[in-house]
Order: sequence, then C-alpha cells, then structure tokens
Amino acid sequence: MGADACLTLFSLSDNLRRMETNVRTFLREFPRFKARARRGETVKIKDRTGEFLFSASAAPRRQSLLGCLKGRVKIRGDLTLPTSSDAEWGF
Repeated sequence: MGADACLTLFSLSDNLRRMETNVRTFLREFPRFKARARRGETVKIKDRTGEFLFSASAAPRRQSLLGCLKGRVKIRGDLTLPTSSDAEWGF
C-alpha cells in the first residue's frame, strides 16, 4: 500500500474515535484504556513490529449470578438453617 492508501484508510475511519499509544504505556495504564474502549473508542498500540487495535465488544450483561442453573436447581426448605446438627459438628 502506498502512502495515499494509508491516508484513505484513516480518513474512512474518522467516524471512530481513535487513540494511539505504545505497548509500555498501554500496559501501565490498562484500566484507563479499557474504560475508553468500553465507551466506544479504539486504541491503536504501536510496537517495533506493527500496530494492534484494541476495542471492546458488547458482551451481554448477566441477569443473575446463577443464571446457568435456571430450571435445573430446586430449593426446598429453609436455606438459613444449618445443614448439620450440633451433634454432627461435635458440640
């Protein structure tokens, strides 16, 4: 690709908000870059061998912590009572 082609690629991506950094800064300030990616920005990371793009994908939010067990587990009785008696614990 010539210089004109590279300029065209960047001008096509003007709709994306983009930030450039190096690997050292990216690793040191990862939480900040992760937050920016979640807001829709794309981070371009440059090193000696090339460039990498870091962006976030929209992952579905969990509805519940035990969602994978829905329909498989049935709770019977009181969950606040001890499962073993005092005798079984050795009291």
